[in-house]
Amino acid sequence: MTYGILFEKIQNGELPSGFYYAHIPALGLTTHGQGIEGARAAAEA
Repeated sequence: MTYGILFEKIQNGELPSGFYYAHIPALGLTTHGQGIEGARAAAEA
């Protein structure tokens, strides 16, 4: 299956600089990773 992923840079100090949230709205899930590629990898795992 294919799902859309929305990326959001984390800027509120919860994680170190350069981390992004990866939101998968169709599944109601959110994960995170370092950089967009790290967030994408976490979402695909």
